[in-house]
Amino acid sequence: MNTLNSLSKKSGAKQLVEVLYKSSWQEHKIQSILRQAVVAVAESKIEENLDAVQKQEMLGEIVLCLQELLLDEVVSFKNPAFKEEKEWRLIVKPSLIRDQGQPKLPKAERTGSPFKFRQFRGALIPYIELLPMEGKMPLRSIRFGPSLAPNRTENALGLLLAGYGYEKVEVTGSDLPVIL
Repeated sequence: MNTLNSLSKKSGAKQLVEVLYKSSWQEHKIQSILRQAVVAVAESKIEENLDAVQKQEMLGEIVLCLQELLLDEVVSFKNPAFKEEKEWRLIVKPSLIRDQGQPKLPKAERTGSPFKFRQFRGALIPYIELLPMEGKMPLRSIRFGPSLAPNRTENALGLLLAGYGYEKVEVTGSDLPVIL
């Protein structure tokens, strides 16, 4: 069974992407999206058939689409210093466009936000909880970031994994030094 498809459907669009560490590749992706957007707007000739209000609405829609396209790419970028991680990311996001312009449901019929929140250093961090529809996620390894106490972190992760029934998951720490 495809693991991506087995995740809870309430979370929205999902895809597995390889992280890009090379700055030139990151810049190329962004420039390509912007170039295509400029060409598409120029070729659409929206000024010819729309009044000022319609033109503003259309440009607002274009900006929203462009934001989503850029966000789809930027979440796969990471500083080249971390290239040894060879990271892949599971990107999950609710659709921002799909929900635009939809009628507001009565309060009793709303399903609520897909976001949950956790606290970190005095700030709220939003996240979306992903749960497999059946069984467990097929974890093979976990690599944790730089730590002042790598043995303690490794042991804590081992206990956490064992508590959820994961027995043969390799846990390793980053080789990068801790930066304070």
